[in-house]
Amino acid sequence: MPTPTDYGLFVLAALVLLLIPGPAVLYIVTRSIDQGRAAGLASVLGVSTGTLIQVAFATVGLSSVVLASAVAFDLVKYSAPPISSSSGSSGSSHGTRSTSAASASPGHCAGCTRRA
Repeated sequence: MPTPTDYGLFVLAALVLLLIPGPAVLYIVTRSIDQGRAAGLASVLGVSTGTLIQVAFATVGLSSVVLASAVAFDLVKYSAPPISSSSGSSGSSHGTRSTSAASASPGHCAGCTRRA
């Protein structure tokens, strides 16, 4: 039986972990800032869909099958990058950005829409 001190430390550690943003949050915020609200909402939908699929697979036991089978693991490993790269490349082709410092006017960063 955990002592009240152990329980308090566990709750404190859980709260600290909840406050730290993970890679999904950073991805969504970055897409939202860079490409706007629609891209951010699309990112939320994609991350949520992926999470739901993973939870569904874990619920029916497919996660353990993928981990136990080298063929199934390789299938997931090699099919995921083309899918994610094709969905990621469609968002970056909407406009071109110049990254050279020479193309930016003074007080204005390349690719920004607001003056500094």
